[in-house]
Amino acid sequence: MDRLFPLLTAVTLLAPAVAGGLLGWSWWGALTAFLWASKVRWPKPERFARLLKP
Repeated sequence: MDRLFPLLTAVTLLAPAVAGGLLGWSWWGALTAFLWASKVRWPKPERFARLLKP
């Protein structure tokens, strides 16, 4: 898993951008899909779960 991390990170960021570009048929669609893919990734639920534990 450690060796594949850079590849998996790139794929999970670029795949939504490619799909958004093809579905929207524009660079704007690709950019917004990329931004949503990266935004959803950053707030990690496990960080917030630790705050809620007593």
